[in-house]
Amino acid sequence: MLTPLCFALMLLTAQGSPPAQAQRPGQPQPPSPNASTDVKGTALIKGRVVSAVTGKPLRRAQIRLSAPELGQPRTTSTDIDGEYELAEVPAGRYTVSVTRSGYITLQYGQRRSNEPGKPLEISDAERLDKIDFSLQRAGVITGRVTDETGDTVAGATVWAMQPQFFQGRRRLVPISPPTHADDVGQFRLLGLPPGEYVVMATLRETWTIDGPDKQKQTLGYTPSYFPGTANAAEAQRVKVGLSQQVGPIEFGLVPIKTANVSGTAVGSDGLPLAGSTVMLSQEVMGPGGGIMSMAGNSRVAPDGTWTLRNVPGGEYQLQVASVDRERPGEMASLTLQVQGVDLEGVALVADGGGTLAGQVVTDDGSPLPEAASPIRVYARRIASGMSSGSRRGPENNGVIAADGRFTLEAVAGGSLIRLLGLPAGWALKAIEISGRDYADGPLELRGGQRTTGARLIISRSLPSISGHITDEKDAGVDASVLLFAADASKWTEGSGALRTARPGKSGLFRFDAVRPGDYLVVAVENIEQWQANDPEFLEELRDRATKVTVDTGRSEVVTLRVKRQLPAPNSQPPRLGIGRWELGVVSLVLLASPQVSVQPQQPQRPRRDIVAPQKGTAILRGHVVAADTERPLRRVRVRISAPELSEPKTASTNLEGAYEVRDLPAGRYTIQVSRGGYLPLQYGQRRPGEPGKPLQLADGETVDAIDFRLPRAGAITGQILDETGEPVSGVTVAAMQVQFFRGRRRLVPVSDITNTDDTGQYRVGALSPGDYVIMALFRESWVSKDRDRQVLGYATTYFPGTASAAEAQRVKVAVGQEVAAIDFALVPGRAATVSGTALRSDGAPLAGATVSLDQYIRGPVSSMASSVSGTKVAADGSWTIRNVPPGEYELEATATDRERGTERATTILFMQGTDVEGITLTTGAAGTLSGHVVTDDGQPLPTSVTRLRVVPDPITPDRQAPMIVMGDDNGLVGADGAFTFKGLLGPSILRVWLPAGWAVKSIEIGGTDYAQTPLDVRGGQHVAGARIVITKRFPTIAGRITDDKGKPANGTVLLFPSDASKWFTAADTLRSARPDQSGNFRLETVRPGQYLAIALDYVQTWQLNDPEFLEELRDRATKLTVAEESIGELNLTVKK
Repeated sequence: MLTPLCFALMLLTAQGSPPAQAQRPGQPQPPSPNASTDVKGTALIKGRVVSAVTGKPLRRAQIRLSAPELGQPRTTSTDIDGEYELAEVPAGRYTVSVTRSGYITLQYGQRRSNEPGKPLEISDAERLDKIDFSLQRAGVITGRVTDETGDTVAGATVWAMQPQFFQGRRRLVPISPPTHADDVGQFRLLGLPPGEYVVMATLRETWTIDGPDKQKQTLGYTPSYFPGTANAAEAQRVKVGLSQQVGPIEFGLVPIKTANVSGTAVGSDGLPLAGSTVMLSQEVMGPGGGIMSMAGNSRVAPDGTWTLRNVPGGEYQLQVASVDRERPGEMASLTLQVQGVDLEGVALVADGGGTLAGQVVTDDGSPLPEAASPIRVYARRIASGMSSGSRRGPENNGVIAADGRFTLEAVAGGSLIRLLGLPAGWALKAIEISGRDYADGPLELRGGQRTTGARLIISRSLPSISGHITDEKDAGVDASVLLFAADASKWTEGSGALRTARPGKSGLFRFDAVRPGDYLVVAVENIEQWQANDPEFLEELRDRATKVTVDTGRSEVVTLRVKRQLPAPNSQPPRLGIGRWELGVVSLVLLASPQVSVQPQQPQRPRRDIVAPQKGTAILRGHVVAADTERPLRRVRVRISAPELSEPKTASTNLEGAYEVRDLPAGRYTIQVSRGGYLPLQYGQRRPGEPGKPLQLADGETVDAIDFRLPRAGAITGQILDETGEPVSGVTVAAMQVQFFRGRRRLVPVSDITNTDDTGQYRVGALSPGDYVIMALFRESWVSKDRDRQVLGYATTYFPGTASAAEAQRVKVAVGQEVAAIDFALVPGRAATVSGTALRSDGAPLAGATVSLDQYIRGPVSSMASSVSGTKVAADGSWTIRNVPPGEYELEATATDRERGTERATTILFMQGTDVEGITLTTGAAGTLSGHVVTDDGQPLPTSVTRLRVVPDPITPDRQAPMIVMGDDNGLVGADGAFTFKGLLGPSILRVWLPAGWAVKSIEIGGTDYAQTPLDVRGGQHVAGARIVITKRFPTIAGRITDDKGKPANGTVLLFPSDASKWFTAADTLRSARPDQSGNFRLETVRPGQYLAIALDYVQTWQLNDPEFLEELRDRATKLTVAEESIGELNLTVKK
C-alpha cells in the first residue's frame, strides 16, 4: 500500500559532468570562478514588486540575487512602477530575496515566514519575465514600560522574541532589532512577521533601600516579560497578524535584590591574572544578530581575587583575559545565572586555546585552486558561533600558503574547523587529525595544546543528491527536504551534516557537495528554518526518514515513501531556554571550558609588578532631585572617578534620592550623575558642555550635601518623507552640532542616533539646551523610467530638506522642551559609479582583495557605521562600485597574505552624483615599534593595578587608533620594560598608560624625541630600539581664579603650548582645570616648556582641543614658563 507522499532521489557525482579542457603551453589560465568582480552570462530576470494589501507597485524595493556561480551577489532595485531587471545572468540555481523598509523580507518561493525559499533555476540565454513578489507590511507591537511604582522608564531595551534552537540549545531569540523606551517610556517594535511573540524588557539601573534589619540593600531589575513577570514560562504571548499593529502592551519591570559575584582568576600557569579585568556582559543573540551590553567589571587583585557587586538578576557572560606579555591571548569565559543570591568561589582559569597546524590538499592530488582572496582556515566556536581562531592571534592567522600549509592559533575548545574563501564548486571533504575525521564534529584543543599534521582535504567531485517530491497521485508537491546525518553525534549546527532544500521550477530539489556517509532524508510540508538544526525535532523525524548512503563515484536512484502527517513546528517554550524557565534555581552554565569551576580555591601568590587598589576612609553623601519638580529621584547612577582610584566607584540613589559612597582615599574627584530621561550632570557644571569641577577629599573626611538638580532632557520629533510625500521607515536620524572632533571641525551627533518607525516618525531625545541640525540618512535606491534607466538614491539630507549642511535650518531646544513637527523630505540624487585600481605597496595588482565603501557618523557621544557596498579587485587591479548615492564615504582596500599579513589603504570620498574614475588605492603594511620603557632616575618601573601599555594615537582626521581587545598583549610593557606594538600605520603620537603622577618625559628613536612629535611608520617598517623615558618629577601648577574685582570666580583654566605645532590632544599638552570647592585649581604633571594660560567664564569641553579656538585666545592669554621639578603658582582673572 502506498503512503500519501513520496519522492525520488538520484545520487550524482561530478564524474557525469564534462571534463575541464586542457590548457596548451603558454595559453593564459582562466580565472577562478570567484576571481572576477562581475561574472556575466546571457540570461535575463525581470519582475515586479507590489504591495500585497493594495496591489500598488513598490519602488525602492531591493532585489538580491546570489549563488556560488556569481562569486558576489547581484543587486538592483525597483523603479516607480515596481519593476526590476537583472541582465547578463549566468546559468545556475539562485536565491532571490526582496527587501523594503517597513515590509517583511521575502524570498522567491517562500509561502510562510521563516520557511526556506525555493531556488530559481535559469539556463543560458533564458528569459524569465514574471518573477514577481507581493510584499506584506511588517507587524508592529507598541507599548510602555514602567517601574514597579507605575512611573515610566526611559532607556529600557525592549525585544520581540520567539523560542528557537540557536547555538546548541532551545532558547528565546530576538526576531527583529530591539528598540529602546523613549524618554516617556514608549516603545515600538517593528519588522515583525505574523506569529506569537514574547515581549522582554531589560534595564541596568539599580537603587538602594533599607532592609528589614536596617541594612542597606541594593535592588535592580531582572529581565521582565509582558505582562510583568520574571519567568519567561509565565509570559503572555502577543499575537501579531499580517500588517497588524498590536498595542498598547504595557507592563512593569520586576525588581529583585542584586547579588555579588566573586572568585579568582588565574592563568594556565596557576599565577593570578593580576591587573586583568573581569568583564560582565549581557547578550541577547539570535540568527539575525543581537547586542551585547556591559553590565560591570572588576579589576583582578594581586592575589587573583575579584568581586562584582550589585549584579541584577539575569543571564550573563563572564570573561577575563590576560594582560601579561608572557601569557598572550589567554582567556576564560562562562555563562552564569544570577537570581538575587551571592555567588562565591567562581574560579576562572584562562588558557590561550590550542594551535592547529597542517596542510590543505586536494583529493585528486591536483594543485590548490585559484581563489579571489586568500583561503583561510578558521575555527567556529559552537557554543557562541564566534570565529575563535580568527578573533585572536596574528592578522594572517590561518591563511594558507601556496603549498597549502597553515597555522591556526588561539583555537577555543569545542570549535568546528572550516575553510573560508574556497572557489565555487570546491568543498571541504575531510579533516584528518590523528586518524579521525573532524569534518562534522568539534575539535577540542585546550591549555596551549598544539596539534600538527592535520590534513584538510578539499574536493570538486563530491556527490550531489537531487530528486522530486510527489504525492500519492504522483503529482508534484512543494515541500521542504531535510538531509541530516544518520549519526546524531554529527548534528552540530553549521557542520554541513544538516541541510535543507526546496524544489525549483522543475520540481527538482538538489543538495550539492555532500560528503560521503550515511544520511537520513525526509520531506516536510511545513518547517521553519531553525528546526533543521534542532536535535529534538530531528529525533522526531528519524523513524519517518529514509536512509541513504552516499559514496564518492556512486550513482543510484532511491524512492522514498513518507507520511504527510509530520511534526508541526514546535511552539512550546524551550526546555533548556535562557535559564529563567525554572526560577529560584541559581546555577552556572559552563561554556566549553572544563577548567572553569565554581569551587573555592586557595589564594594564589601575587605578581610582584601589581599593587592592590588603594582603599581610603573618606565618605561622600548627597541627594538628587528633579530640577522642575524638586521631587527626589531614585535609580540615579552616581559615578565617582579620580587618578587615585584604579576604576571608578558607582552608587545609586534610594527612594529619597539619597546616595552614599564610602572608603574613598584622599584625592580630587570627578562626580557625575545620570538617569534616563534627564540630562547628565557633573559636580560644579553650570551650563551644557562645560567641564565639571573637582571635589577635594581628605583622609577621614565626610562631605555631605553634594546635591544635584537634574533637568529634564529635551527632544525633537518629526516625520521623514520621500519626494512624493510618502513616509519613509528605517531612515537614520541624528541631532548634530558643530564641534572639533578627530582633527577637524565638523557636524557630529550629540545624542543617540535613532531611526524612523513604520510611519516615518522619529524622536531624538536626551538633548541639552541648544541649537541643532537634524540630519537624515537613507540607503535605499531605485531605477528611473527614462531611457538610460539610471539609478537614483538619496543624498544626506538636512532639515528643512536640503542636501547642503550650510543651508540647514537650526532647531532650538530649551531645557526639557519637546520640539515637534520637524518634518522634511529626503533629497533624491543620481547614484554614481566610482572606479579605479588597487595596488600593493610593491606596485603589484591587489587581485582578489576587497574594496569596501562605508559610511560613518562619528561623534564623542555616539557613532554609527554602515556598509554601503563592496567589490572584489580584478586580476589587473581594477575595481568598480556602482550605484553610490550622494554623500561622504570611506573607501578602503584590504588584502591579507600569509607572508605580508594585512595591508590596507583608506581614503575619504565625496560623491555628488557624478562618476568618479581613476582612484588609485595603494595599500601599506602596518609597521612595528619595539623598545623599552625606563624611568628617568634609574629606579624600577612603577607598580600599578593595571599593566603599563604603549599605544599610538593617530593624528590623521578620521583614522582610529588600533583596537585593543581582551587578551591582546599588543604594546604591553614587560617586567624588564620591553614592549612591541604591531599595527602602526601613518603618523601617530605615542602614549603610555601610566599610574597617577607619572608622565612620559621623552621618546627617543634614532636621535629624535617623539614625545610631542608624530611618529610616521609605513610600508611594513619595523622601528626598533625605541627608548621611552617616564618620570614622576614633572611640576604641578596651582592657583586661584578671580573676577575683575579680585573676588573668587567660577571659571575654567586653559593651559596650552605657545608653539601651535604642539597642539595635539594625544600629546597631553592641552590641559584644562576648574577650581574645587575651595576655589583652588590644580594641574599636575605638566611638561616643562613655554605655555599660554587663560581663565574663561564658560567654555565647552570640545573647544579645549580646537586649534581655531585656541588661536583666538592667544593674544589674551598669559605667557608662562614651566620649569622642571617646580611647583608653580598661577593666579588668573577670568575673562568673558
